[in-house]
This record gives sequence, C-alpha cells and structure tokens, in this order.
Amino acid sequence: MSPKTKPPRVGALMRDTKQDRVGVVTGVLAGLVRLRPVGGGVEWDAPLSDLEPVTAQAESHAQLRARLAQMNAASRGPAVSASWQPPSDFSYSLPPRPPDPFPGCAVCLGHLARHRTARGSGDQSAAVDARVLMRRHLERHHC
Repeated sequence: MSPKTKPPRVGALMRDTKQDRVGVVTGVLAGLVRLRPVGGGVEWDAPLSDLEPVTAQAESHAQLRARLAQMNAASRGPAVSASWQPPSDFSYSLPPRPPDPFPGCAVCLGHLARHRTARGSGDQSAAVDARVLMRRHLERHHC
C-alpha cells in the first residue's frame, strides 16, 4: 500500500507482506495496523505500507486454515481449566509412610529423612522418589 492509501476498515482481511501472514484488522493507530490471525491467536502490529488487501482466493485459503485449526483443537478435546476440581468420589492417597529402615543403616535413615523433608514441604514427587530409593536399597542390601 502506498502511504497515501486510506487505512483499512476494522474487520477487513489484510496480508502482511513482510511476515507473509493474513489477519483481520482490529485497529489502526499512527500508521500501524493491528491484526489478529483469522482463526484467532496473538495479535501483531504491521506498518500500513507492508499491508495489501487479500484476494478472494487468499481469503478462502485463510478461512479454510482457520477452520482446520478449529477442528484440530476440537479433536484434542477441551483443555483443563484452572477451575478444574477432581470428582467428589476421587480417592487418591499416598501410602501412609515409607518402609521401615533396616536397623543401624545410615543409607536407610538418609532416605527416610529425605522422605520426611519432602512430605513436610509438600513436594510429593520427591517423597515418592525417596520411597522408591529406599525400597530399592532395602531389596538390594537387606533382603
């Protein structure tokens, strides 16, 4: 577009020639045009001089790509939202305690200490790791 060209209207479909992207105009300010991808997504700004109107064929292609993106997203199922709560009958609990350490074994006591520290700080992953290491140690060295 030449600098004398009138800014596109909001809602128009434009092609950013520098980024080779098609978007819907959502606003114009001080020579910059804000565009949003046809199927939705992160908006971007482009100078008016880098834009050209979209042809009917390109518009059809952009709409097809947007529809395909929507279908792909729908096929993956809904995303888990931040407000997700487990069902009320959800019953999952960690084992109440790790295996008993072998009497007098410093390695067993070290694993037990790591387990207690992890549980106390709420790091369930580290607590499970400590239990697994302790069970392996007991099987290899004390059975």
